[in-house]
Amino acid sequence: MHSLRKPFVKPEVSDQPDTVGAGVSAESRSFDSGDAAQRNASAAPSSLGSAHSTSAAQSLDLLDHYFESTFHRAGVGLAHVDLQGRFLRVNPLFCQILGYGSDQLCQMTFMQVSEPDSVARDWSALQELIDGSRDTYTREKRYIRQDGSRVWCNVSVSLLRASDPACNCFVVALYEISVRKKAQEDLARANELLNISQAAGGTGSFEWNIPENKLTWSENHSRLFGLNLSGFGCSFASWRNRLEPCDAAKIDAELKAAFAEKREEWVSEHQIVRADNGEKRWLTSRAKISYSPQGQPLRMVGVSIDTTDRKHAEQEMVRGRDDLERHVHQRTSELVQKTLEMADQARQLDTANSSLRQLSSRILHLQDEERRRIASHLHDTTGGWLTALAMNLSVVQSEAAKLTPRTKNVLADSLEILRDMSNDLRTVSHLLHPPLLDEMGLQSALRWFVEEFSKRSNIPVEIELAPNLGRLTRECETAIFRIVQEALTNVHRHSGSPRASICITRTAGEIGLEVRDWGKGLPSRPGSPERSGVGLQGMRERVRQLGGHFEIRTNPDGGTSVIAKFAESSVCLPPATE
Repeated sequence: MHSLRKPFVKPEVSDQPDTVGAGVSAESRSFDSGDAAQRNASAAPSSLGSAHSTSAAQSLDLLDHYFESTFHRAGVGLAHVDLQGRFLRVNPLFCQILGYGSDQLCQMTFMQVSEPDSVARDWSALQELIDGSRDTYTREKRYIRQDGSRVWCNVSVSLLRASDPACNCFVVALYEISVRKKAQEDLARANELLNISQAAGGTGSFEWNIPENKLTWSENHSRLFGLNLSGFGCSFASWRNRLEPCDAAKIDAELKAAFAEKREEWVSEHQIVRADNGEKRWLTSRAKISYSPQGQPLRMVGVSIDTTDRKHAEQEMVRGRDDLERHVHQRTSELVQKTLEMADQARQLDTANSSLRQLSSRILHLQDEERRRIASHLHDTTGGWLTALAMNLSVVQSEAAKLTPRTKNVLADSLEILRDMSNDLRTVSHLLHPPLLDEMGLQSALRWFVEEFSKRSNIPVEIELAPNLGRLTRECETAIFRIVQEALTNVHRHSGSPRASICITRTAGEIGLEVRDWGKGLPSRPGSPERSGVGLQGMRERVRQLGGHFEIRTNPDGGTSVIAKFAESSVCLPPATE
């Protein structure tokens, strides 16, 4: 442990607030201008002298009382410390600050309540007090409380000198500054974070005292200009000199207008020339302005943000936008030209499609007419020839007795072949164009066709016709008959269905047709578009010509349905009047 030059014998100390131990009382009295004992000895033993001595003693007692009361009730922590650093006496606030009792502290030294790194500095300063090279020692330091926590205090130490240097002691005045230190630390952290955030964000703050023309910058603000704080002139002119010349006059006008209009906010975008490398940078400054009651500008506080990268990006974006607009204009012109060409091609395609539809309609019509003509020709001409041939063979058969057995067999075979030819001719003629379709209507023609189809294919077909179906237009009845004919042909050739059904309805202003089977359905190839054959295209074209709707549907329970729908108003004939 360090030691000072002369030891100090610890006197008796009383814990009573208004009573001082003999040693300290004698010591405190020894600091008066004269020795109290000598004054008492030189006093005359007269009654007047006796009264005077009594009054002086009372005054000394009162002074002692004041001293003790001041020590114990002072608003700062007070302590007497001997030359070895031991606490001689402490007041209640001193104990409260350090968290010890007075008895505990009087058994300790100041080194025990000080952080180790501050003890050497304290001893050096105390030695200067003893040497007389300084009168007072004041510093801020942290003390260790009884619970181990640290407390910041401002400590002031002076030396009380006695007639005997060995009795010298230190007077320590202590008051806590933890709140202030924490506020300072918080402020320092806030300033550090502010500097970091300003550096990260390319910003800096400034304050301009306008009447005094004193301009203060933050450290990062000076970096924006390529300056050290020491190299900045701290005036508006020194800042203005760093502006791009063409922007300086603009800012003068902006500030003049802002002050004249008493605006509280000022925003400016301008260029500066850095002092270190001459580089031009873009800054955006934003500030608040305060005014005196007379309307004079007093203070401007704000920030500057380096927006060079943003300005370059904006300029690049403008250039890119111009390039894009030129490109878009060029592409638009090309697209307009292409659109006009496509529109022309679409018109040509529409014309071709219209011509194709007309041609298709014409072909179907000619096909039906040709079928009707062929059927009529077969019935009227070929059928007549077969009838005439049958009649001739009948004449020959009537004279069979004159014929040889072989001739008789040939004649019988010929008659049989003739009957088969006649039946086949009649069937072909009816399939080409059933005469019942023109004579009796759709219902009779369908029943005959279904009956003949079932006989030839061994596929039973159910047919259900609406009782209120009536007669339809010739084109519609022909279309429905051909659709049924093609659909049942597909059932027989492709579906493998054991049965089929035909249903024609007339409800809600609509004529509906459904030909259904329970076969394997239409073949589908994943990933490839569905293609329809000539028969399906013919059915679809017939329905389209009549303004109807055509659909081929795969049923959930298996099989396929061919569906056609027609508007009742366009395909139904009015009922015949009697």
